[in-house]
Amino acid sequence: DSDPAGNVLKFADAEGEKETLRHELKKSRIELMLVKKSRDEYKKQLVKAAETIRQYQTDIATRDRQIMSLQHRLSSSVARQTEFEQLVRSHIQRVRYAVRGRGDDK
Repeated sequence: DSDPAGNVLKFADAEGEKETLRHELKKSRIELMLVKKSRDEYKKQLVKAAETIRQYQTDIATRDRQIMSLQHRLSSSVARQTEFEQLVRSHIQRVRYAVRGRGDDK
């Protein structure tokens, strides 16, 4: 330990190692910051995607209600059309019977 040149080399090695560690620490901090920034950006994208999904679900529910309403109106129209067709057939039959009846009287 009494060799001053050896002590200087050991001190220089220790200082060099400290500098390397400082550099690696700085580099690690930068990498950590980038990872956190990336994570935060990813979280924002997830939140935005969730909002978009909720909007799509709302739109789908609205369209489902519109479809149900249209199906009800269609069923109602078909029922009214069927009822009208039955009335027309019934009327035609009555007219035919009435015409036949008159024809028999002559």
